[in-house]
Amino acid sequence: MALLTFQGASAKEACFLFINGEKEGQEFAIDQLIRPIISTHIHPIKPVPAEGITSRQEELECLFEVSLVYSEKTLNMSLDTKRTESKISGFASSGNSFPDNIRETILTILFHNFSASSKKLICSQNADLFLEECPQFLKTLLIHQYNPDKDFSESSSQAVTVLAEELQTLIQEHQGLEFIGMAGSFQEDQILDQGPLLLKKYEANLAMVFHLEGDILPSKSSMWKALA
Repeated sequence: MALLTFQGASAKEACFLFINGEKEGQEFAIDQLIRPIISTHIHPIKPVPAEGITSRQEELECLFEVSLVYSEKTLNMSLDTKRTESKISGFASSGNSFPDNIRETILTILFHNFSASSKKLICSQNADLFLEECPQFLKTLLIHQYNPDKDFSESSSQAVTVLAEELQTLIQEHQGLEFIGMAGSFQEDQILDQGPLLLKKYEANLAMVFHLEGDILPSKSSMWKALA
């Protein structure tokens, strides 16, 4: 009895990846940003031998070639493939700083070649880049602003809780908004000073600030009826 093993014709043969134009000292970091994206979502990538590849390999094997060109404030990236199952090529620019400029350009070029599941994952993992190809959801953080000159009674605290819950519901029902959380109660100067840090802490990109005016009167029925 003879046992035969074979690799299915549908299996993808790994390709080489070449990156040109990196800034000195960033070569390894750039490779580690680009290689996993291609190998995970597009096509398997194999390492280039330390001695390089032969001219025959260059003529016969599939290749991904990435070129980087830097101007004063912009990174321009181009990508081209040779002998892949389907031709992939593209160009993208980014004004972001490193390493976000690498992430933005490679994802922009490859986005239309990703599967539906990969697109969803890429958009979720790289929401901070606000890629044009991804549906944008504003990650909303609620912040209560209070006046330190006014007495913050127990009824006021209850009213803030109820109002925050209602605002949370409105945010969750609004297409394009995602509720992240309630940061707490802060004075106006604290919000202006700490706002950016709060957004970063909660990984949000939109702050919704609310405050209460008027006297808060206790009520046994509804807190909304207690707002005078």
